[in-house]
Amino acid sequence: MTQTQTETVASPTLEQRLMDRFASETQSFPNPERQRRALESFLGLGFPKAKSEKYKYSPFRNFTLAHDLVRQAVPTLTVAGLEALALPEMDGLVVVMVNGRWVSALSNIDQIPKGLYLQPLNEAIESGHEAAIRHFGQVAKSEEDAFVALNTAFLSDGLFVHVGAGKMIEPVLHILNLTQNEADATVQPRLLVVAESGASIRIVESRLSLSQAAVFSNVVSEWYVGEKANVSYHLLQDSGETSTEHHTLSSVQEADSVFTTHVLTLSGHVVRNNQNYLPNAEFCETNLNAVVVANGQMHVDNATFVDHALPNGTSNESYKHILGGKSTGVFNGKIMVRQDAQKTNAYQSNKTILTSDEARI
Repeated sequence: MTQTQTETVASPTLEQRLMDRFASETQSFPNPERQRRALESFLGLGFPKAKSEKYKYSPFRNFTLAHDLVRQAVPTLTVAGLEALALPEMDGLVVVMVNGRWVSALSNIDQIPKGLYLQPLNEAIESGHEAAIRHFGQVAKSEEDAFVALNTAFLSDGLFVHVGAGKMIEPVLHILNLTQNEADATVQPRLLVVAESGASIRIVESRLSLSQAAVFSNVVSEWYVGEKANVSYHLLQDSGETSTEHHTLSSVQEADSVFTTHVLTLSGHVVRNNQNYLPNAEFCETNLNAVVVANGQMHVDNATFVDHALPNGTSNESYKHILGGKSTGVFNGKIMVRQDAQKTNAYQSNKTILTSDEARI
């Protein structure tokens, strides 16, 4: 163990436990070599320290290390248990994920349209699906982010969504992402969406918790939006007051494409959304919308980065906060317009309503 690793990970015991778990599970991993490199990246990077510029308003290292990063939450949800939740009926396709794992018995994907391919991410990689192999770990990169590295290192499941070239998927794809655990644990959901040229799809994801036990959700979603494709993503974060969630969303867009995200955050003890958008060709349109409704002791931190690399792009960013109780909201929106990105239009709006004297933004 190097001195650097000891300092960044902070606990030799934690480091050893992670390495022991990795060694015991390696045979079940879809891409052991890449995942080994991801673990090495995590051990080298460590969680962000208090002096980290990116996390200076959110000591996420403290929040994260308060959880058991090794213990996995084991799903036990049954069909009867899901029905007992009395969730609103969902039209279209429904994929149910419990603790980051696709549970086919609870899902409703009987009428999959032609051109839409859904599969557990690990199976897609193991079976050699070209798009899954090509984009997994290439949009959100382990060597650049400790949370991405940790998620990648222990990937054993996840969801892969592939939309074929020119296919317009009419039914909405609902992803019901549930956490269920009886003790402090960590879940690491992974989502990879690839929309080929001229494709379109609408995806709605709901993240909910079925228990009051503390859980750390380290979520990574990768999005590839091909030329002239149109993808919209609606995310509801409502995992309860005992949850800690770190979500890394990374996207790459090709020419003339549109990618739109809507994030609604309603609960969570601590929530951090890292959203990284790369319009990687001309005439890309990127839309970022979010609403945070926070009360009690909630702490919600949204960090966005739009990297306009090429000309004639447009980005529209609208973030709104309604903060009550002793809640805290953080917004850090960055837009980079590179030298070659002429005729770029980038708009950003951040508005807040404080409903109590103790709420802060």
